[in-house]
Amino acid sequence: MKIALDRPEHAAIMQQHGKSFYLAGSFLGRDAWQRASALYAFLRHIDDQIDEAETSAVAAQRLAQIRQQLLSSATMTDADEQSLSIEQSTLEQFLRGMAYDIGHVAITDQAELEDYCYCVAGTVGEMMCQALRCDDPRAIGHAIDLGVAMQMTNIARDVHADSALGRRYLPATWVGDLSAQSITTATPAISAQIAAAIMRLITLSEQRYQSAYAGIALLPLRSRLAILAASHLYAGIGRAIAAEHAQSWQQRKVLSGSRKAAITAAAVVEFATRPRLWRYCAQPSFGKPAERIAASVGSESL
Repeated sequence: MKIALDRPEHAAIMQQHGKSFYLAGSFLGRDAWQRASALYAFLRHIDDQIDEAETSAVAAQRLAQIRQQLLSSATMTDADEQSLSIEQSTLEQFLRGMAYDIGHVAITDQAELEDYCYCVAGTVGEMMCQALRCDDPRAIGHAIDLGVAMQMTNIARDVHADSALGRRYLPATWVGDLSAQSITTATPAISAQIAAAIMRLITLSEQRYQSAYAGIALLPLRSRLAILAASHLYAGIGRAIAAEHAQSWQQRKVLSGSRKAAITAAAVVEFATRPRLWRYCAQPSFGKPAERIAASVGSESL
């Protein structure tokens, strides 16, 4: 699959919807920035088509159309310097994640949560490795972990907003049979239960951020600081939630401009002083949810 590069709207989409990565992207070189912003804009367009559909039926129809369109695109010739080539199989898993968000969402257990996070965000980490021209296969698992960690942070931040859309990403094994509506109108007892689940989710995300940090040394030199800064900016949201023990989960946590600047400056210092960012020390990654992927193969394909 090929994605066109160097379109003026790509940077604008990144600036509007991917603020943390847009800020960190200033550390990338021009070519890497073009590829990264093009990838983000391409995936964001797909997500918006599904997320902004008027009904679940329309969303399902759009997803089917997108699959068909991408099947046609897959027959095109190899990518040139004005396009980014991404793996078709990884894109298939991303589209599987889009299907999760059609209609009401009620995640059943941690395994399903991790599979969802892999599909919608871990795959982005995989594809970003291609965008950043990282050809070391050891980096893939760590890149997936960063995407999953970021998505877990998103979920922790947006529990209340997601519930208003009929979506509950916190697993039933953590919160019982709570409906999205019950979360939206939570009683004090339910609120405490949700806060505990959010704290549990942030703990899971931290484990994956740590794996992601271990893989930064495998990236091209110019990309390392950008990814380090982006990961710290995202992790900073979860850490701000955790500092309050998720007591304000009904409000969407955002970092102030000064806080973002401080986190970015700290990333620059860390980049200059931490050997782990210059020399890779082997560390297992969580990586892909292999069983879920295997079960999905053949059930839906591009």
